[in-house]
Amino acid sequence: MMKINRASHVTESEVDGLESIYRITPNVLAFVVLSIFWLFAYNRLDRRDNMSRLFLRMSAIIIPLLLVEALTVLINNQPVDWFVPLSIVLHVLLFAMAPILTYLWYRFVTGMLQSESMHNKKRHYMPEIFAGLVVFVTLMTPFFGWMFTVSAANVYQRGPAFLVSVVIVYGFLFVALVHVLRYRRTMIPQERMPFVVFCMLPIFGGLLQGLFYGLLTMWSSAAFTLLFAYVFLEQRLIRTDYLTGAWRRETFMNYLDDLIEQRRVKALSIAYIDVDRLKRINDNHGHAAGDLMLKAVVQNILATSGPFDVCARFGGDEFVWLVHTEDTGDVKQRLDTVEATLVNQLADTPMAHLASFSWGVGRFEPNRQSFESFLHEIDRKMYATKQAKVHLETMEGASNHE
Repeated sequence: MMKINRASHVTESEVDGLESIYRITPNVLAFVVLSIFWLFAYNRLDRRDNMSRLFLRMSAIIIPLLLVEALTVLINNQPVDWFVPLSIVLHVLLFAMAPILTYLWYRFVTGMLQSESMHNKKRHYMPEIFAGLVVFVTLMTPFFGWMFTVSAANVYQRGPAFLVSVVIVYGFLFVALVHVLRYRRTMIPQERMPFVVFCMLPIFGGLLQGLFYGLLTMWSSAAFTLLFAYVFLEQRLIRTDYLTGAWRRETFMNYLDDLIEQRRVKALSIAYIDVDRLKRINDNHGHAAGDLMLKAVVQNILATSGPFDVCARFGGDEFVWLVHTEDTGDVKQRLDTVEATLVNQLADTPMAHLASFSWGVGRFEPNRQSFESFLHEIDRKMYATKQAKVHLETMEGASNHE
């Protein structure tokens, strides 16, 4: 007897279903992986740190939206009455959250490149206005069809304002990339490529989805990029001082070596700073007060820093401040400003009269001397200043005693 092989017949709806599942696979995979990483990050990162909080917020936005976008694919073109309002709500969520996410992305990049105090000082509100504009237009879309339309047959189509939204949303990422290129001199060599990838990958994913309708790469590329961000934040914890946020000594030396090797500077100013009476503060007011003093010193140094200046903690109460200027007089004036601001900041604390630091400043020319010999030179200047203060306090104490 002959056996007849019957070819299995697959209906058109089954083909569409398989195609939809195939399309949403990157989103589902990204959802699972990013959710796991978010749980690790939530428990490991310092949630008091602004950059860590931004990372957690961005992840918390992307994780549910990965499923929202996947759901829009599954219900699109399905002739079910209640799918139409559901599709509208889901697309409103996607369009409204996109500018918020990329705005946070922009804040994350600029915050990592610059000190937070400096970033706040230069902050303006145009990005928030543009993001708010996209959100407003999106919320009006169900009534006017500006961003998209969903027909009675549950067919989604892009609206006339779609391209404007794309320009604004991805404009934040392009501006972030420009910041990376502008501030590349402040990065240690190991950080440059991760920063570029962090900006470029979501741009690339968004462009692919915009050019090839139906391809889901926007949110999934952003999700996988955040995995790089998590690794970067973990490395940042290693490279920066946990208490003050200043660079560690090793990080500073890597950065300085790179400046010298690339011959990007002929001369710059460096200050060696030592916080006065830290032991007395710890003994009389507790170590929490001493920690507050150290953090306040670094905070005020960073607030006075230029975009390419860096501050590193070299010891318990010792810091090095690298300033991209050959004018040491300008650095001395800035240090006077930092100390005056420090006194005002701690005026209402029991250690207000102890708020001061000693410093030595010099002009470092890599072609003329080694950094070790230069550091020894400005260390001696700092020590001489500290000894003069101690002598003055001793004389004043003796005078008051008499």
